[in-house]
Amino acid sequence: MTLNQIENTLNTLLDYLYRTKGIDLDVDVVIDYHGTYPNLRNYTKTTGDIIYFSPKILRASEDRLQGLLRHELAHVLLIQGGDFDHSEAYADEIAESFFGKPIFYDRQD
Repeated sequence: MTLNQIENTLNTLLDYLYRTKGIDLDVDVVIDYHGTYPNLRNYTKTTGDIIYFSPKILRASEDRLQGLLRHELAHVLLIQGGDFDHSEAYADEIAESFFGKPIFYDRQD
């Protein structure tokens, strides 16, 4: 997995949101080599306009990347809409609703 592949997947998901829901989000992705991701399952965080990935995303499966990006895009949507205090479960619900499929981060979930 490369940053370019991550950006391509992100752009595909952003295009889907725009075409199907009329939602136009402005968000970038970066590999955050200086951040802290203490838990094995922690791969991402967002500020609402940037999705930060732990370097371990570069070893992740496409399934995990898809699930993480859909989940983080739900956070971006909520934050950009002014909701700064929402749960992880609510972000999953939003992602599942907007993308029409359940969040599975990889075959282990």
